[in-house]
Amino acid sequence: MATNNALNVQGPTPLFSVYNSSDLLLTAGGGGGIAFDTVLYDTTSSFGGTAYVIPSSGYYLFNCNFTLNVVVSGYVSLSLDPEDGNRRYFTPVNVPVTAGNTYFFSGSFVVYKNEGGLVYAIFNTSAGSEIYAVATREKTSFSGSLLFAV
Repeated sequence: MATNNALNVQGPTPLFSVYNSSDLLLTAGGGGGIAFDTVLYDTTSSFGGTAYVIPSSGYYLFNCNFTLNVVVSGYVSLSLDPEDGNRRYFTPVNVPVTAGNTYFFSGSFVVYKNEGGLVYAIFNTSAGSEIYAVATREKTSFSGSLLFAV
């Protein structure tokens, strides 16, 4: 396999982008990875429904965009969980949200990950909350790319 000299990795540069093809009901609690059902692209076939499996050790840029329609008021937190115990929050913890309103959250992080590690987009809500993540890749998506291999 040819070497991509700019990144010093074998084969294609690891890149992925996923989204949901329909609205997703996110109920109280959560804490697990958000399930994405549509892969726009995944050059190393490393995304598996809720998690991205790191194909090569290095520094990665991850991006999340979420548009939320709130049905029952409560609190939300959106984060990137690189499975190392060091969760990075796209929002402050427990942002208050009000029924009938729509909210947009977006964020990016650069993190170092070892090959085989997992990365999740995580959504948490308070008890009694009901929130829909709005479908389409422009409104709710998760993506990442290798910036520099180590």
